[in-house]
Amino acid sequence: MADPPSKTKPRKARAGIYQSMHNSGYQNFDLSDDDFFDSDGNASLWPTAKTRISDAEFLKLLSQAYNARSDLVKEWSGQIIVFEGGLPKGYALFRTVDLFVHGHPSGTYFRSVKGFVDHVHAIMTEKLDTCGCVVCVPR
Repeated sequence: MADPPSKTKPRKARAGIYQSMHNSGYQNFDLSDDDFFDSDGNASLWPTAKTRISDAEFLKLLSQAYNARSDLVKEWSGQIIVFEGGLPKGYALFRTVDLFVHGHPSGTYFRSVKGFVDHVHAIMTEKLDTCGCVVCVPR
């Protein structure tokens, strides 16, 4: 009897992750590669009356915030992380008086890019079911 079909979609071998050709010691990520990264973002929860920040600016801020967390960098690869390409599907950064990240399936937003870093790490490590970010586990 054949094995039952997998309930998870097949993944390319590290398709969204690659070593930088120009900067050794850096690891580049394209979080929009949904063949590799499963996002829980939901664009239908985005605010309608806010100004959206460009994905390029968000990726730059996210790279800076992620790399400021040496515990996450060490757990992942120990290399500097550069997010490029696109965001996790369903997530976007919006300008208000402050910057908030919208798209979490709970409808709650992240109050900063820094607060979003733990959730991005859960997306990267495929541990969304045990994500300990400030939105998944309110304090």
